[in-house]
Amino acid sequence: MSTCSQTKWEPSKHRAGQMRTQVSTDHWDHWYNKWHMSTASRACIVRLTNKCDQRCEHCAFASGPECHGQMSVEMCEQINQWIPKSVLPNIMGGEFTILPNYPDLLLALARYRDHIHMVTNGIWGHSHAMTIRFLDTIRQIKQICPKINVAVSTDN
Repeated sequence: MSTCSQTKWEPSKHRAGQMRTQVSTDHWDHWYNKWHMSTASRACIVRLTNKCDQRCEHCAFASGPECHGQMSVEMCEQINQWIPKSVLPNIMGGEFTILPNYPDLLLALARYRDHIHMVTNGIWGHSHAMTIRFLDTIRQIKQICPKINVAVSTDN
């Protein structure tokens, strides 16, 4: 049995800043409310996928190879609009670089932002072609977002 979350993410029709109705803790609105109501929050986690090429025992998201599903470009664009510009998106997963369209997803989240942060396990560094693709993506993001932090987690 998979430990992956099977909850389908669905965008709410409410705008950021409005109070939302009480929802169960396994629904994304619950966690959005907790984040948005915190005045200290200057960052939020955006998980593009729960799929990962590794299975780390300490993973806070229970990601792994058996997990599936990912955000769409449209969903990333909506999230980018909902997150206030003063809040830093922390992009992580799963491992987003195993997604075929990860450059498009990252560009959608970086558009109109001053700063983004990404956490990756560095799988893209295992081949020359994957490294070039990752670095090309960072260059594209840099054209629209001046500050980019990339953290490589090599915990496994």
